Formats: sequence, structure tokens, C-alpha cells
Amino acid sequence: MMQRGVYALTLTAPMVAASELRGRSQGKVGRMQPDVAAGTFAKVENKWYEDAYAFVRCQDGCEDIFNTFDHSCKSLAETIVQASSGERGAVSEYMSDICSEPSLQDKNRARCQTFAQGLTAAMSVDASVNRDKVYLDKNCADLWSTLQAEGKAQVDAEKKEVEEHAATEKKAAEERAAAEKKAAEEQAAAVKKAAEERAAAETKAAAEKAAVDKKAAEERAIAEKKAAEKAAVEKKAAAEKAATEKKAAEEAAAKKAADGAAAEKKAAQEAAEEKKAKEEAAAAAKKTAEEEVAAATKKAAEEAAAEKTADAAAAKKVEEEEAAAAKAAEVEAAKHEEVAKLAEVGNATSVEATNTSAVEAISASASK
Repeated sequence: MMQRGVYALTLTAPMVAASELRGRSQGKVGRMQPDVAAGTFAKVENKWYEDAYAFVRCQDGCEDIFNTFDHSCKSLAETIVQASSGERGAVSEYMSDICSEPSLQDKNRARCQTFAQGLTAAMSVDASVNRDKVYLDKNCADLWSTLQAEGKAQVDAEKKEVEEHAATEKKAAEERAAAEKKAAEEQAAAVKKAAEERAAAETKAAAEKAAVDKKAAEERAIAEKKAAEKAAVEKKAAAEKAATEKKAAEEAAAKKAADGAAAEKKAAQEAAEEKKAKEEAAAAAKKTAEEEVAAATKKAAEEAAAEKTADAAAAKKVEEEEAAAAKAAEVEAAKHEEVAKLAEVGNATSVEATNTSAVEAISASASK
């Protein structure tokens, strides 16, 4: 397919060139179309350059690429030579017109001029010699070298561009990796710093809380100690007060009991003395009565005997009442110890009862 394209371009360009040259040699200026030939020649040049570029990059079967170019170059050159009837001047003028066309710019124009110069250099001044044979090997070889140099320059430029692009990409990747590494390190540092600050804050907070708790505990311990000391003082004061009150109560009870016992003893002594006095008085009266009434009758004796029996019963009763009074005194003394506050009232009642009993006993004895 590529070969057919090359041949089509190769045939098109010679046909245009031949037509142009024939018109020029016959003086028919109106038939000259260098602009059309220039456009076609530019396409042929571009194809030649593509062959040279492919040849520079070729790794296998490279000779076929050169042969294709060589055949195209020589075919075009021979067509132009034959169309000019071998006249070198006509070829030079025609190629000059083509290479000057605006459609050929920069490298296309330079290639055109290289081709034209090589072609005219290869032609002889003798037109008949040129019509017979023109040795175009050097012409096409020089053009091929120029195209190869351009192709190599493009390959080098592309390689350099690729390398620069790769270097740029590598540098960008390295910078990106460095930036990512730096960002990661900064983030890690930030996380570490935040963790350290958080740990420091937690440690500080824990220390402050511990200090507050310790201070509160110390204050609580001091308050508890003061409360305990106060409670101990109050307990001691209460104990001392209780002991004092108990001692006072015991002393009051003891005093009251002693006073009651003394009063009871005194009352008993007085009752005994009164009894004794009564008995002595009764005995004296009895003796006097016996002496005065010696001659009493049997009835009087009996009455006296009965009276004596009654006196004995009364005396026994007095003794029993005294024993009961003594026992009551002991009971009252025991009560005085248990109920100190009621000692005086109880004592007064007991003394009054005792006195009452003694008076009643004396009165009863006297009445008998």
C-alpha cells in the first residue's frame, strides 16, 4: 500500500514537471504552473523525509526504505531531465521557480534547493549527453544524507524531549515524593506534637487533680482530726461531768443515807429511852400501887395479872415494830443509793414515818 502511494506521488511530480518544462522550451509561458509543481514537490519531499526518519529509527529491513527513496528520487530527476530535453539551464531555471514558490517554506524550500543543486550539478553542459544518461547516484545520496540528518535531528530532539519529559516526570515524582514525605513527616510531627501536648496536658491535669485531691484529703484529714479532737474533748468533758455528777450524787446519796440512818438511829434511841422511862415509870407506879393496895382483892390481883399480860404483849409488839422500822431503814438506805435525787424526800418521809411509829408506840404503851 505504501509502495503504491510512493509511486503515485513519484509519477504525479514528473508529469507536472515534464509538462512545465515542455511548455517552457516551446515558449508557451501560459502553460507554466510552478505553484502546482511546488505543491506536488512538497508532498514528495515530505514523503522522502518520512522515509529518512523511518530509516534512522529502523531496526530491521532498513535497506528497503532507502531503495524506495532512491528509486523515487532518481525517477523524478530523470523525468525532469527528459522533460527539459537535457538542457541544464532550463532545469535550473524551472527548479528555481519551483523552490521560490510560497508553498515551499523553511525545510521544504531547503530540500528543494538541495535537490535542484544536486540535479544541475550532476547534469552535463551537453544536452545530448544528459538525454542519454545522467548519473544521479551522488545527487540522491547527498539529498538522502541531508534528510537523514534532519531525521536524526528530529529523533534526537524527540529522544531529548522524551528524556527531558522523563527527567521532568522523575523530578516531579521526586519532588512529589519529597513533598509527600515532607508532608507525612510534618503530619507525623504534628500528630506527635499533638500527642505530646495532649499527654502533657493530661499529665498536668492529672497532677493538678492529684494536688487538689491531696489538698482536699489533707484538709479533710485535718477537719476529721479536729472533729475527733473536739469529740474527744467533748467526750472527756462529758465523762468528767458525768463522773462529777455521779460523785456528787453518790456523795449526796451517801450523806443523805448517813443523815437518814443517823436520824433513824437517834429516833430509835429516843424511842428506846422513852420506852425505858415509861417502863421505869410503870414499874414505879406498879410498885407504888402494890405497896398502897396490898390488900387488894382477888379481882384486883386478877386485873393486875391481866394488865401484866397486856403489858407483855404490848412490849412484844413494840419490839416487833422496832425490828420492822430497822428493816425499813435498811430498805430506804438502799433506795437512797439508787435514787439520789429523791433521797431527801424519801428520807423526810421515812423519818416522819419512823417518828410517827415511835410516837404511836409510846402513846400506845402509855395508854396501857
